[in-house]
Amino acid sequence: MSSASDTQFATVMAEKSSKIIIDSPDVRRESSKNRFDLKNVRDAFVNCIQPDNVLLLGEYVRAYEELCIFVCSLGTVFEWATKDLSNKLIVLKEHQRFDPMNYETIQSMILYEIESGRIQSRDTTLFSQTGKPLQNGSRTLLRLHRALAFLSAFLSEMRNASDDASSATIACNAYSATLAQYHSWPIRYT
Repeated sequence: MSSASDTQFATVMAEKSSKIIIDSPDVRRESSKNRFDLKNVRDAFVNCIQPDNVLLLGEYVRAYEELCIFVCSLGTVFEWATKDLSNKLIVLKEHQRFDPMNYETIQSMILYEIESGRIQSRDTTLFSQTGKPLQNGSRTLLRLHRALAFLSAFLSEMRNASDDASSATIACNAYSATLAQYHSWPIRYT
């Protein structure tokens, strides 16, 4: 992207994000109750990995809930990201609520969705508490990994940026390097 495109993207995202309302009670409660703690993220990811290399989905979700608090603390430009992360976490929690046995670990979730054919479609036959079709867990997990790649690229660029660098430009660069390839042209340039 050119510098003019970067500025345009950042301006549009700032305008859009100022209109977004974070409507997840979990994020609001966690954000107001807790401050971001990197140790909590680390502990949750460490606890996620069991001695037999099985990955506990609940701990994985807990790590992302903490990351959601961090993203929320970045300000209004990142409200869209907070809402997106929150919605994905809700999907995984709903699956755990409906079927705790098959959604106890990441491996059991993926195996179950492959064997049941759920992995073949975007949505399942289940409905969330809001009445919307529940997306499959494997697809949601993939998108969370993509979000983590974006966050990692953003933090890496922030670490190396000059003191006068714009966080919006840094976010745009991180987006271009990670998430843009998964979005259609209208989404990338609006």
